[in-house]
Amino acid sequence: MVAVVLLRSDSSSNAEEQAIRGAIRNFEQAVRDHDVERIKELTTPRFLGAYLQLSGSASTFAESNPDLALGPAYERRIQRIVVKGDGARVEATIAGVDARNIDAIEILLVRQEGAWLMDGTAMRKTNAGGAQVVDLTMRDFSFVPDPLFIRRDSTVVFRTKNIGAQPHMVGIWAVPPGANLIVVIEATEAVPTGVGRIVQSVTFAPGDEGDIRVERGFPAGRYMLTCFLSDITSPVLTPHYDLGMLTEFEVK
Repeated sequence: MVAVVLLRSDSSSNAEEQAIRGAIRNFEQAVRDHDVERIKELTTPRFLGAYLQLSGSASTFAESNPDLALGPAYERRIQRIVVKGDGARVEATIAGVDARNIDAIEILLVRQEGAWLMDGTAMRKTNAGGAQVVDLTMRDFSFVPDPLFIRRDSTVVFRTKNIGAQPHMVGIWAVPPGANLIVVIEATEAVPTGVGRIVQSVTFAPGDEGDIRVERGFPAGRYMLTCFLSDITSPVLTPHYDLGMLTEFEVK
């Protein structure tokens, strides 16, 4: 069957588009409400298992307490919907939490008994346009290249790939000269003066690859690059930044 891009000029396509949008918005609301039973109704078992493994800080929460593994209640900005039979692919973006990044994602849905269910999600590549493209690889437990080279004050697209066996994410914070990076990360009462969150990406599953965009880029200064997730093989959930995923770079 030929894939059909939903167009607003077609009434049946409009109905499908609205149903797909509604399925995504209902899922987002259920996450906001921490309604695990409702989430199960709106997703396939494949999606739910993968989602719980990636959304929390450590996948050990998933089976013992799904509510703890739900993660942030992201709003997905839908850009394009393509339907093929009882399947749909949605191109969307997610804004970083209290940060400036925009992550490019795709969502897969399936139609079962007349209802659209969330069936998969992953990162995706985009057209970078005139942005500086920085290839960034995540391993267990390091970033490549190290340090990063970034031009100042210009839009940057981090074309990021996780080649590790564990989930990873990208955190980039502006930090003042001389500040201890561990002290900055573990500040519990007040973030030190001069610290600013630039990138707080979604979680990349092993093998996942896609784009993180930062409009207007980075002013001159010192920056910290890290992963805030926890080691899923460690009984004490050792943070990835304690295992080597903590470095810095300077933008001049």
